[in-house]
Amino acid sequence: MVAVMGSSDCPTQADFGGRPVYVIDDDADLRDSLKFLLSTRNASVLAFEGALDFLDNAAGLNPAPLIIDVRMPVMDGLQLLKELMNRRIHWPAVFLSGHGEIAIAVQALKLGAADFLEKPVVAAELEECLNNQFMVLEKIGASSHSKENALFRLSLLTARESEVLHNLCQGLMNKQVARLLGLSARTVEMHRFNGLKRLNVKSLPEVVKLKIVAGVL
Repeated sequence: MVAVMGSSDCPTQADFGGRPVYVIDDDADLRDSLKFLLSTRNASVLAFEGALDFLDNAAGLNPAPLIIDVRMPVMDGLQLLKELMNRRIHWPAVFLSGHGEIAIAVQALKLGAADFLEKPVVAAELEECLNNQFMVLEKIGASSHSKENALFRLSLLTARESEVLHNLCQGLMNKQVARLLGLSARTVEMHRFNGLKRLNVKSLPEVVKLKIVAGVL
């Protein structure tokens, strides 16, 4: 099956000005096709092999349109959108399906998807969807972007990492946190290190700043 239709260069093609787009699809051929197409439209494309791959690599990503395949192993597109909603991440998304199932399209739209396209993807239709999504992101504003991004990054912490960093940000020392949580000081240090790495920050003051931006401190 042809992954993308009408993807050749033309005078009226869109120019996305280097803005990011995230493609989430377990089909390598479709990922490559979409990445090539969007790159010719001057988009900065990051492609992920599935929902878990996206979530595992999401720390530090800025809000951007999502192109999500409906049918993926382990966690499908609808489950991914639900997980993002649970984390209060509302990045605009267009869903792709090769099955033309109306029920799935309705579910996706009810969950907040911006649009739903059938495979093979028609380039002009995808460009129109993404133009609309970029407009939505612009209307949200930079401050809202920062808050959503901060919330998303904090949501990537494990429960124990979040607990350890929370207490350390209150001014407690490693040994005090260890006694409070019934852990060894070495374990506290391990969770501190892993938490900072997962948040893509280098110090506790940066964690505090991130919590302030997220509105949770």
